Amino acid sequence: MIINQLSKYLIDLKYEDIPKDAIEKAKLCFIDYLAVYLRGLESENSKIAIKTIYELYGGDFNSLNKGFINGIASHSLDLDDGHRLAQLHPGTIVFSTILAMVSDKNLDLDISVYEFFEAVIAGYEIAIVLGEMLNPNHRNQGFHSTGTIGSIASGAVASRLLGLDIEKTEHCLGLATTQSSGLLEADHAGTMGKSLHVGNAVYNGILSAFLAKNGFTGGESLIDGKEGFIKAMASKSYDDYSHEN
Repeated sequence: MIINQLSKYLIDLKYEDIPKDAIEKAKLCFIDYLAVYLRGLESENSKIAIKTIYELYGGDFNSLNKGFINGIASHSLDLDDGHRLAQLHPGTIVFSTILAMVSDKNLDLDISVYEFFEAVIAGYEIAIVLGEMLNPNHRNQGFHSTGTIGSIASGAVASRLLGLDIEKTEHCLGLATTQSSGLLEADHAGTMGKSLHVGNAVYNGILSAFLAKNGFTGGESLIDGKEGFIKAMASKSYDDYSHEN
């Protein structure tokens, strides 16, 4: 099962295994993310989202709500980094998740720079591997990969930051997969919905990690099972798929 393979990769990844050029590229991606995110906070999308969080939660910007805002802000201008073959924007998912969690004082996540880069590389790798595997079929069926696959990638990052064991990581990825959503028609219609997909993906990824941490089950077959992600949203299956680090 694909989720088993992805979870093993998440658990096993160590900083010393990451090529130096990948670390340097990650630094550039982070700088790019911050620039786009800060400008995106001034967008109408972000202003409405922030106002809504204040109305609903009294301004309680916990990791879920921060992730939601981060995702919308960093994707509202559509200038965030992209991967052509995977047909998605990994940075907006990965960095929005990390910043939301490490800035939540209630979580008290004190991660090292090495753990930061491990989470970044893991998130990018999983987003890109899934994007390349599922597209172009997934995109041709009208799905917004950054929103759909982004939910899984965000869950991967969040589970790594929480230090979940392999079983709970598998449940996290399963839960994130079953919450995958996002239709490209939202973009074609000229709405703000495309950035909403990213906000939801980050929110759902973080939520999935905490649910799994507390015992909520997700399942290992949600991507390539009989009625899983691939069957429902990408038409074709890859029976001999194997994750290569």
